[in-house]
Formats: sequence, structure tokens, C-alpha cells
Amino acid sequence: MNSSPTRRSPLKRHATTRYPLSAIDAGQRIVQVVGSLRFATATQLRRAIFDRGSASPRQARYRATKSLRRLFDSGYLRRVQVFCPSAASDRLSLQVVNVLSATGARAIGLDPWLARTRAPKPRSVLSHDFWLVELGVLAFEGCPAGLAITHWWNDRVLAARKRKGQLSLPTIPDALLVARNLANGKEYPCLIELDLGTESVTSHDGTRGDFSRKIAGYVAYPETRFRQEFAIDAPPIVLIVADSDRRAASLREATRRLGGGGRFWFAALPRLRGLDGPDTPNASPAALQGPFWGSNWLTAADDHRRSLAARCGLEGARARSMAGTR
Repeated sequence: MNSSPTRRSPLKRHATTRYPLSAIDAGQRIVQVVGSLRFATATQLRRAIFDRGSASPRQARYRATKSLRRLFDSGYLRRVQVFCPSAASDRLSLQVVNVLSATGARAIGLDPWLARTRAPKPRSVLSHDFWLVELGVLAFEGCPAGLAITHWWNDRVLAARKRKGQLSLPTIPDALLVARNLANGKEYPCLIELDLGTESVTSHDGTRGDFSRKIAGYVAYPETRFRQEFAIDAPPIVLIVADSDRRAASLREATRRLGGGGRFWFAALPRLRGLDGPDTPNASPAALQGPFWGSNWLTAADDHRRSLAARCGLEGARARSMAGTR
């Protein structure tokens, strides 16, 4: 009788050798990124961690698959089936995502209870949460040489800070991104809002809609308060990512009416994903960035496209890109 190899279930651990975290290729990095994002598919983790450091796409896939299997079998990660889109399609489908286990949480100094409560439940339906994770992946995979992401705090982390009285913003941002310039050591914070078109901009009776209330809260939020609450000696910009260029234009106009200026940056999600044309060419180190960091952003103040990498101080980028919040 012919026998065929048995396919291993992605949801079942196998009694193999348990590896210490230090012995797994990019193991510590994977656990840290999963902890920051809350969850991620294998493809997202490959893009965020392995693609740029591998000789070929095939090698990147092999390294990611091997490391994730070892992390899962060694108990650092759990796997959960959820309904969510994919980076290639907006349609919901049943997919496997990686989340931290108690062991993985302890390895990066995170409370295991918090890791479990913040992880998605099996068979839950994720849409906004998935695209927020995708934004984080775009930031990690395209982060140019010369910058390092020191923080990606999702809305669950920020909500916990607000409950403890450590955040005084009226509404909770979807995420906080902090990039550090490795040459000068400066940190560049960004508060992130992901708008998928489900919130009203202004209500029909002329009062402020959901989005307008958020902007009013940001406008009234003092830079000094941010520095105190986050212990970061730099003012934040607010990155607002919409589901289309048309929606982004509408949000920019509403922000201008509310007194928002150069510290509010707007982009369409398809553009940041590289689906709506490449970022503006730029013969500088900033040209090597991914679309998230490139010249794909418009402020509420004017129509000149800005580079997020340039705003973070990379040498040689266009001076106009660096003037966004001055």
C-alpha cells in the first residue's frame, strides 16, 4: 500500500525539540512584533521581518515558515482561526493568525493575562482590526535604513492608559507609532487614525460627527500634555489613513474647517499598500523607503506631498517634506 506524507495541521503543536527563543531565526523579533500588533498572519510577519533581509522571496518564505513553526511548537505563539480580509483581497475568509502565548508574553516582559485578553477570539470577525495590523506591517516592512520603530502601540494599549488616567485625549487613537532616527537619536511620534468610511464626518443637523469630534479633540490636545503623558520630547503628528483618495480629501477639508493644519497628515490606504501608483520619485535615501514612509502624504495645510521618512530627519530628503509640522 502506498503511503503519502501526512500534512501537519497548522493549529496543532507537535512533539518536537523545544527551542530556546535565542536559537530561533529572528525569534525575539517575531515575538516583539506580534506583541505590538496583537496578531498577524504568517504572510504579514514574513513581510515585516524577513523579506528585506533575505536573498530571494523563496528564502524569505522558508525562513518565516521555519521560525513560526518553531515558535509555535516551542510554545511562544498560539494560533487562532478568525474571519478577516487578506492583504490581497477585501473579502472575509477564514484565516490563521499568530498571537502571543503566556510564554511568549513573559519573554518580552508583557503580562500574560493582557496578551490573552487582547488576542482575537476564535472565529471572530475582524475588519478594522485587520487593516490596522496591515498598517503596522506596512510601517515595519518599509522602514528605511536609518530609522527604527521603537513603539507600535495599538488601541488596546492606549485604552488601558486612558483607564489609568495616563492619557487625556477625549478619544483613543487607533495606534501610536514612534520612530527613532539612528543618526541623531531623536524620536518622532505619530498618532494614527484609520478611517474606513464607517464614521460620519459631520452630522445632518450641522453638529459635529464622529470624525469631527476626534479632530476637535486633537486640536485641543496640547503638545506639552503629550510630552508629559508619553515621556517623549517631541510633538506628534496625526496620520489619518482613509479607505480612498476621495474620502481622504473629504477628511482633509473637514480638518481644515476645524482649524487643523500641518500636523494632520492624510493618505489613502491603497496608496500606502502600493496599489495606487508608486510614491513620488526622490533621489535621496528617502527614495528607498516603502510607500508608508514615502511621499504619499498630504497635510491639511497644503497640497504638497510629504515624505514621512523625511519628517523623521533622513538626510537628503526634500526640504518641503520636512516642513510639515513647523
